[in-house]
Amino acid sequence: PVKGSGRPRTIWLTAVATGQYRQLTFSAKSDSSARWAPDGRSIAFLSDRDGAAQLYRLPMAGGEAERLTDGKQKVEAFRWAPDGKRIALLMTEPKPEAQQAREKDKDDARIADKDERFTRVWTLDLASRALKQLTTARHRIGQIEFTPDGSRLIAAASAKPDEDQFNEAIFSVDLQDGRFTPIATPRGPMGTMALYIAFTGPGTYP
Repeated sequence: PVKGSGRPRTIWLTAVATGQYRQLTFSAKSDSSARWAPDGRSIAFLSDRDGAAQLYRLPMAGGEAERLTDGKQKVEAFRWAPDGKRIALLMTEPKPEAQQAREKDKDDARIADKDERFTRVWTLDLASRALKQLTTARHRIGQIEFTPDGSRLIAAASAKPDEDQFNEAIFSVDLQDGRFTPIATPRGPMGTMALYIAFTGPGTYP
């Protein structure tokens, strides 16, 4: 494919009261998935302006967007914690050294399962910029949301990632040790509403 043929995507802000809008980002690449910080003073978004999509934060008082992550792996999704002090990310594990060596040597050999890398939950502490891998279980994770009190994450994930079918279930994820606790197993594919119901419905989450 011809390089540079993709259209850039930028983030805009619209005033509901007046209908006026203004452009917030001016990258020549793709800026997407904007989310307000809980205090409304900034927005976080994903951008591939410097390579693989990373997480950025833009202060609404003015100034340049600040890059919050600096990895080789693409950040697939993120969610603010309710207190605004940390952000949960979905990102694959780094490639093992053996795999990096094979790629460097242009060795296309692949051993089933051993090269498979799964999307993991990571947490970013905004004060220290410390990025921590939270989950290690062999789950295929599709969505994450913080519970309203910020004590846990709710995830739509599959504990049988090798099966080619809709088998996602809803789990709570412990923010200390990354442990998955099953909550429910809806039938068929799930949307974001399933996660909303998981922690806003009657009863308590595990």
